[in-house]
Amino acid sequence: MDRSVVALLTVLGALTTSVARAEDLVRRHSLPEGAASPDVVVREKVVHLVYGKGRDAFHQRSEDGGLTFGEPTRVNDPPGTVFSAMERGPRLAVTADGTVHVVWSPDRLLGVNYARLLPGADAFERARDLRYEGATAAEGATVAAHGEHVLILWLDGRTGEPRNSPTGLSIFGRLSKDGGQTFDEAGPVAHDYDGGACACCHLSAAVDADGRFVVAFRGARGGVRDVFLLRGDGKHRRFRVARVTQDEWQFRGCPMDGPRIGQGKDHLLVAHTVDGKIGFSHFDGRLRAPERPGAPRGKFPLALQRPDGATLLAWVDGDGVKWAVRDERGTALGEGALPAAGMSRPAGFVDGDGLFVLVY
Repeated sequence: MDRSVVALLTVLGALTTSVARAEDLVRRHSLPEGAASPDVVVREKVVHLVYGKGRDAFHQRSEDGGLTFGEPTRVNDPPGTVFSAMERGPRLAVTADGTVHVVWSPDRLLGVNYARLLPGADAFERARDLRYEGATAAEGATVAAHGEHVLILWLDGRTGEPRNSPTGLSIFGRLSKDGGQTFDEAGPVAHDYDGGACACCHLSAAVDADGRFVVAFRGARGGVRDVFLLRGDGKHRRFRVARVTQDEWQFRGCPMDGPRIGQGKDHLLVAHTVDGKIGFSHFDGRLRAPERPGAPRGKFPLALQRPDGATLLAWVDGDGVKWAVRDERGTALGEGALPAAGMSRPAGFVDGDGLFVLVY
């Protein structure tokens, strides 16, 4: 055979094998029938999963990296007090000692409910409403925890629409310094963003590699619905803002599609939509420019990274859940689609076999 033909076949063979089969990259972990709005945290190779089902929230744990899960435990006591649909649902944080912290909004969003599961306990403690007397409806409740510090945040309407922020609300919070036993007084979070957050777009919170709280939100200042990041100081009392997207997207309503913080191999990823465009940004103390590989469009994006640097970007569109995986250099490894998510959106993690897992 001619050498040039052999060389061409070799190149074509390398290109063919460089794109992995879909089943070798991504799998789905299906929630029970009727479940929605999951959240996932991996802590010391233990996978923690919460989701809403009916008017309750449930927690499951996997000790083998997400290959199998134990029986579900109801989070909320009293029962029948959880509202879950689309991005509204229970949110989860887990500290290094294994304490599980969950927050959620009850029916009609009239509260910010919190419960914790202590290490070795069989049941969650009775739920507490962490708002305050005279509070109005709350939206977007989320939680992050580091050591004995537990930060719970939500969007609150008590102060009305912040200046220059149509369809916007103030970010309120409460901080615990004793692992969730007690919390300080509820009030607006101090930050240098001159406006409010988009009123119906869920907040997302995490802890970065320096142990500081990080909060992603969609802005509302001047009607611009771009995505921003708040990072707490050493005492978690004041936050500095950084801009994630620069699209200057003007929208005089609420897209109901907040950003989501995911875990990279040694940093955080912020998945976001702007005017339907899906993307994500790396955050390792500084923000990198947004990436939008393939210019996908949809809602409820999620970005995750494996230890080898390969990154998953997943999102919901009208035909189901779509995903794309690229290596650390940005080369496409594969893409695919999974069945529709219904009234939900996917969460995700990397399992013990190194596969990306989409949960919904």
